[in-house]
Amino acid sequence: GASKIDSSISFDYEGMMKEMTNLEETARSEGIGIFKVCDGTNNDNGGDDDAVTTSNFIAEFEPMEYSTEIVYGDDGGKSVLVSNSDKQASSIPPSNPGDVRGCSDFEYYEDALRYYERYYPYYGDVAKLDRDGDGVPCPGLEHT
Repeated sequence: GASKIDSSISFDYEGMMKEMTNLEETARSEGIGIFKVCDGTNNDNGGDDDAVTTSNFIAEFEPMEYSTEIVYGDDGGKSVLVSNSDKQASSIPPSNPGDVRGCSDFEYYEDALRYYERYYPYYGDVAKLDRDGDGVPCPGLEHT
């Protein structure tokens, strides 16, 4: 049935959906568009004889020079650009501090989170700041 969008325009949603479903089924059965299978034998490369089609293509990406991180401050979090060359130098694991700090040692939640995120990837929750295991250390602390 037709649905009214406003008083002067009507649109047949059911008819449109049927037509789209038919087009998808046709493309699927004929192997066209996004349903085209690239098997390495298809030389339909638009006349470009230098183009090579292969089914064992593996995309490889070089490490990005920069990425973004969220930095938390007085006004909340903001995304900042960080050089990945700096990150690679700091990827050496810190020494395990052990269970030497607790939530009462931190004034603000962000300080506890920073500590938690520093050691968690290497040693897990060594200071037991996340008692319920939900990934939120010291949830009762005040935020900055």
